[in-house]
Amino acid sequence: MKSLQRPNRKDSPRHSDDGVATSGKRGGRRPGAGRPTLYRPELAAKLTAYFEKQVTLASKRPGHLDWAVMPTLECFSDWAGINQQTMRNWTLIHSEFMIAHAVAKMRRQAAIDKVKRFYDPSYIDKLG
Repeated sequence: MKSLQRPNRKDSPRHSDDGVATSGKRGGRRPGAGRPTLYRPELAAKLTAYFEKQVTLASKRPGHLDWAVMPTLECFSDWAGINQQTMRNWTLIHSEFMIAHAVAKMRRQAAIDKVKRFYDPSYIDKLG
């Protein structure tokens, strides 16, 4: 007697060995399948400009950082209206976005280091 159990998805003729949907008649993966990307090259420049503006706002007073406006990739994704995981994926896929993100993080870290040096007694002694 034949089992009434549903076949495994991987056993289906419309899926390849790795479980990815295939095009049935022709076989192989469907070209152009899936949602088109929201990524545009100008987003890398916008990311850099956003971080620069927010770091400037956060460090208006010497020796003080306003952490409420300190930029992060998550803040930028909310501002741009794009999912955070999508942004993280773009840092892996698009080299110009990865470089822009790295530069933005360095600027953020430089502002943090500047405040740390402001309160570091050994740094003040070196000036004196």
